Amino acid sequence: MATHAEKLATSLRTLKDLLEDYKRAVFKSMEFSRVHRERLVKAGFLIEVKKGWLFLADPTKAVGDSMLWYANYWHFLSLFLEERFGKAYCLSAESSLILHTGVTTIPKQLTIITEKSSGQSVLLPFHSLLFLYQDAKNLPVDREVREGLQVMTLPEALCRAPRSYFE
Repeated sequence: MATHAEKLATSLRTLKDLLEDYKRAVFKSMEFSRVHRERLVKAGFLIEVKKGWLFLADPTKAVGDSMLWYANYWHFLSLFLEERFGKAYCLSAESSLILHTGVTTIPKQLTIITEKSSGQSVLLPFHSLLFLYQDAKNLPVDREVREGLQVMTLPEALCRAPRSYFE
């Protein structure tokens, strides 16, 4: 019978294999078997940030440390939105300008225009929020990819941003 340490070592090898293959810190829960996922979460090597989504964690850090979330925010969003909408979404003008201008602070809210039905808010860790709304007719045809996210081109974002954004 394998010891707890041997079982954890097996789970860590699974994690190591994923890290070597994809070089990332954001994972879908289904990338791990239930046993490995639960074992790695319990040991503090993975944390669940949203149902179905895990981040690589440092088991020596305090629970609730926000550094991990903010370090992986944009990568998580790109994977989350890609899975949910494919390429049929775009950040709003104001949200697109955040990425175009190189602002490094993580916004409390991002607005996402979608082609598919959505119309909801998605609460994320540390009081971050995604506001999703369906507006297929105003989804820009020409888009760029920034930080893995579909954003408006800079000229379009500047033209669509409300006057209050500049004031």
